[in-house]
Amino acid sequence: MKTTMKRIFSLLIVLVMVCGMLPTMASAAEVEKTMSFASTAQRISQTASAQEWRNDGIVFINNKAASTSNVVSNVNPVRLYASSSITIQCAGMKKIVFNCNTNGYATALKDSITNSDVTVSVSSKVVTVTFGTAADELVIAKLSAQVRLDSMVVTVEEGGNACDHNYVETITTAATCTTDGVKTFTCSACGDSYTQAIPATGHTWDGATCS
Repeated sequence: MKTTMKRIFSLLIVLVMVCGMLPTMASAAEVEKTMSFASTAQRISQTASAQEWRNDGIVFINNKAASTSNVVSNVNPVRLYASSSITIQCAGMKKIVFNCNTNGYATALKDSITNSDVTVSVSSKVVTVTFGTAADELVIAKLSAQVRLDSMVVTVEEGGNACDHNYVETITTAATCTTDGVKTFTCSACGDSYTQAIPATGHTWDGATCS
Protein backbone atom coordinates (compact mmCIF):
# COMPACT_ATOMS: atom_id res chain seq x y z
CA MET A 1 0.00 0.00 0.00
CA LYS A 2 2.83 2.36 0.94
CA THR A 3 4.60 1.58 -2.37
CA THR A 4 1.45 2.36 -4.35
CA MET A 5 0.99 5.67 -2.53
CA LYS A 6 4.59 6.62 -3.20
CA ARG A 7 4.13 5.94 -6.92
CA ILE A 8 0.94 8.03 -7.03
CA PHE A 9 2.68 10.86 -5.19
CA SER A 10 5.64 10.70 -7.60
CA LEU A 11 3.29 10.86 -10.60
CA LEU A 12 1.53 13.88 -9.12
CA ILE A 13 4.86 15.68 -8.73
CA VAL A 14 5.76 14.93 -12.35
CA LEU A 15 2.38 16.21 -13.56
CA VAL A 16 2.77 19.43 -11.59
CA MET A 17 6.24 19.97 -13.08
CA VAL A 18 5.02 19.34 -16.65
CA CYS A 19 2.04 21.68 -16.23
CA GLY A 20 4.34 24.37 -14.91
CA MET A 21 6.55 24.03 -17.99
CA LEU A 22 3.74 24.25 -20.55
CA PRO A 23 3.73 28.07 -20.92
CA THR A 24 7.49 28.00 -21.46
CA MET A 25 7.30 25.15 -23.96
CA ALA A 26 4.58 26.77 -26.08
CA SER A 27 6.04 28.52 -29.10
CA ALA A 28 5.14 32.10 -29.97
CA ALA A 29 2.62 32.52 -32.78
CA GLU A 30 4.15 33.28 -36.18
CA VAL A 31 2.50 35.46 -38.82
CA GLU A 32 3.43 36.02 -42.47
CA LYS A 33 3.48 39.54 -43.92
CA THR A 34 3.86 40.22 -47.66
CA MET A 35 5.33 43.01 -49.75
CA SER A 36 4.70 43.11 -53.50
CA PHE A 37 6.76 44.95 -56.10
CA ALA A 38 4.21 44.32 -58.88
CA SER A 39 3.16 47.99 -58.94
CA THR A 40 3.90 51.27 -57.16
CA ALA A 41 0.97 50.80 -54.74
CA GLN A 42 3.25 50.02 -51.78
CA ARG A 43 6.03 52.45 -52.68
CA ILE A 44 5.83 55.69 -50.68
CA SER A 45 8.85 57.59 -52.04
CA GLN A 46 11.18 57.53 -55.06
CA THR A 47 14.26 59.62 -55.87
CA ALA A 48 17.47 59.06 -57.79
CA SER A 49 19.26 58.22 -54.53
CA ALA A 50 16.67 56.10 -52.66
CA GLN A 51 13.27 54.47 -52.71
CA GLU A 52 11.09 53.35 -49.80
CA TRP A 53 8.32 50.79 -49.71
CA ARG A 54 5.92 50.07 -46.82
CA ASN A 55 3.22 47.48 -46.26
CA ASP A 56 1.77 45.57 -43.31
CA GLY A 57 4.51 46.72 -40.92
CA ILE A 58 7.35 46.00 -43.39
CA VAL A 59 9.71 48.81 -44.41
CA PHE A 60 11.95 48.20 -47.46
CA ILE A 61 14.58 50.82 -48.38
CA ASN A 62 16.94 50.71 -51.36
CA ASN A 63 19.75 53.30 -51.20
CA LYS A 64 22.07 54.14 -54.09
CA ALA A 65 25.05 53.94 -51.69
CA ALA A 66 28.19 53.11 -53.70
CA SER A 67 26.35 52.21 -56.91
CA THR A 68 27.29 54.03 -60.11
CA SER A 69 23.65 53.86 -61.24
CA ASN A 70 20.77 55.91 -59.88
CA VAL A 71 17.86 54.20 -58.13
CA VAL A 72 15.23 53.59 -60.81
CA SER A 73 11.45 53.45 -60.57
CA ASN A 74 11.01 50.07 -62.32
CA VAL A 75 8.42 47.71 -60.87
CA ASN A 76 7.27 44.17 -61.64
CA PRO A 77 10.04 43.43 -60.76
CA VAL A 78 11.79 46.12 -58.73
CA ARG A 79 15.34 46.66 -60.00
CA LEU A 80 18.19 46.92 -57.45
CA TYR A 81 21.61 47.78 -58.86
CA ALA A 82 25.03 46.42 -57.89
CA SER A 83 26.72 48.20 -54.94
CA SER A 84 23.43 49.69 -53.70
CA SER A 85 22.24 48.80 -50.19
CA ILE A 86 19.00 47.37 -48.82
CA THR A 87 17.47 47.85 -45.38
CA ILE A 88 14.46 45.79 -44.27
CA GLN A 89 12.66 46.60 -41.02
CA CYS A 90 9.81 44.77 -39.33
CA ALA A 91 9.26 43.96 -35.65
CA GLY A 92 10.13 40.40 -34.59
CA MET A 93 11.41 38.99 -37.90
CA LYS A 94 12.16 35.25 -37.87
CA LYS A 95 12.44 34.62 -41.62
CA ILE A 96 12.43 36.51 -44.93
CA VAL A 97 11.64 34.80 -48.23
CA PHE A 98 12.70 36.79 -51.30
CA ASN A 99 11.03 35.86 -54.59
CA CYS A 100 13.51 36.88 -57.28
CA ASN A 101 12.81 37.26 -60.99
CA THR A 102 15.38 34.69 -62.16
CA ASN A 103 17.74 32.08 -60.69
CA GLY A 104 20.70 34.35 -61.44
CA TYR A 105 19.25 37.26 -59.46
CA ALA A 106 18.56 34.88 -56.56
CA THR A 107 22.18 33.75 -56.53
CA ALA A 108 23.38 37.36 -56.60
CA LEU A 109 21.16 38.21 -53.62
CA LYS A 110 22.32 35.18 -51.63
CA ASP A 111 25.97 36.07 -52.24
CA SER A 112 25.31 39.63 -51.03
CA ILE A 113 23.94 38.60 -47.62
CA THR A 114 27.01 38.02 -45.46
CA ASN A 115 25.50 38.90 -42.07
CA SER A 116 26.78 36.60 -39.32
CA ASP A 117 23.49 36.43 -37.41
CA VAL A 118 21.45 34.82 -40.22
CA THR A 119 21.41 31.64 -42.31
CA VAL A 120 20.88 32.07 -46.05
CA SER A 121 19.78 29.46 -48.59
CA VAL A 122 18.74 29.58 -52.24
CA SER A 123 16.45 27.30 -54.23
CA SER A 124 15.76 28.22 -57.84
CA LYS A 125 14.43 31.83 -57.73
CA VAL A 126 13.81 31.86 -53.97
CA VAL A 127 16.23 33.12 -51.30
CA THR A 128 15.42 32.35 -47.67
CA VAL A 129 16.99 34.25 -44.77
CA THR A 130 16.51 32.70 -41.32
CA PHE A 131 17.34 34.63 -38.14
CA GLY A 132 18.95 32.91 -35.14
CA THR A 133 16.85 35.11 -32.86
CA ALA A 134 13.97 37.42 -33.76
CA ALA A 135 15.24 40.73 -35.18
CA ASP A 136 13.74 44.06 -36.18
CA GLU A 137 16.15 44.89 -39.02
CA LEU A 138 18.24 43.32 -41.77
CA VAL A 139 20.82 45.44 -43.58
CA ILE A 140 22.40 44.22 -46.83
CA ALA A 141 25.29 46.66 -47.02
CA LYS A 142 26.29 46.09 -50.65
CA LEU A 143 24.72 44.07 -53.47
CA SER A 144 27.39 42.07 -55.31
CA ALA A 145 25.40 42.29 -58.56
CA GLN A 146 22.06 43.53 -59.84
CA VAL A 147 19.01 41.93 -58.20
CA ARG A 148 15.37 42.01 -59.33
CA LEU A 149 12.58 41.14 -56.90
CA ASP A 150 8.95 40.22 -57.52
CA SER A 151 7.90 40.09 -53.86
CA MET A 152 8.98 39.13 -50.36
CA VAL A 153 7.33 37.39 -47.41
CA VAL A 154 8.39 38.16 -43.84
CA THR A 155 7.58 35.73 -41.03
CA VAL A 156 7.36 37.50 -37.67
CA GLU A 157 7.04 36.36 -34.09
CA GLU A 158 3.81 37.86 -32.84
CA GLY A 159 3.09 39.05 -29.31
CA GLY A 160 4.22 41.83 -27.03
CA ASN A 161 4.77 44.36 -29.81
CA ALA A 162 1.25 45.68 -30.37
CA CYS A 163 1.18 49.21 -31.76
CA ASP A 164 -1.34 51.95 -31.05
CA HIS A 165 -1.22 53.06 -34.68
CA ASN A 166 -0.79 56.74 -35.53
CA TYR A 167 -1.57 56.91 -39.24
CA VAL A 168 -0.30 59.81 -41.34
CA GLU A 169 -2.03 60.49 -44.66
CA THR A 170 -0.08 61.23 -47.86
CA ILE A 171 -1.23 61.56 -51.47
CA THR A 172 0.59 58.81 -53.37
CA THR A 173 -1.07 59.48 -56.72
CA ALA A 174 -3.20 62.56 -57.35
CA ALA A 175 -6.63 62.06 -58.93
CA THR A 176 -7.30 63.53 -62.36
CA CYS A 177 -10.50 64.34 -64.23
CA THR A 178 -10.84 60.76 -65.44
CA THR A 179 -8.55 58.65 -63.23
CA ASP A 180 -8.79 57.73 -59.57
CA GLY A 181 -5.86 58.62 -57.34
CA VAL A 182 -4.40 56.87 -54.30
CA LYS A 183 -3.73 58.09 -50.78
CA THR A 184 -1.61 56.12 -48.33
CA PHE A 185 -2.02 56.01 -44.56
CA THR A 186 1.21 55.06 -42.80
CA CYS A 187 1.74 54.51 -39.06
CA SER A 188 4.55 56.77 -37.86
CA ALA A 189 5.42 54.28 -35.11
CA CYS A 190 5.62 50.86 -36.79
CA GLY A 191 5.36 51.52 -40.54
CA ASP A 192 2.08 49.64 -41.05
CA SER A 193 0.18 51.10 -43.98
CA TYR A 194 -2.90 50.83 -46.12
CA THR A 195 -4.17 52.61 -49.21
CA GLN A 196 -7.45 54.25 -50.17
CA ALA A 197 -8.75 55.35 -53.55
CA ILE A 198 -9.33 59.03 -54.32
CA PRO A 199 -12.27 59.36 -56.73
CA ALA A 200 -11.63 61.01 -60.07
CA THR A 201 -12.49 64.70 -59.89
CA GLY A 202 -14.59 64.83 -63.06
CA HIS A 203 -14.48 67.54 -65.68
CA THR A 204 -14.88 71.21 -64.80
CA TRP A 205 -15.79 72.89 -68.03
CA ASP A 206 -14.87 76.47 -68.91
CA GLY A 207 -16.66 76.82 -72.19
CA ALA A 208 -15.30 74.10 -74.43
CA THR A 209 -12.21 73.50 -72.27
CA CYS A 210 -11.84 71.45 -69.11
CA SER A 211 -10.14 73.56 -66.46
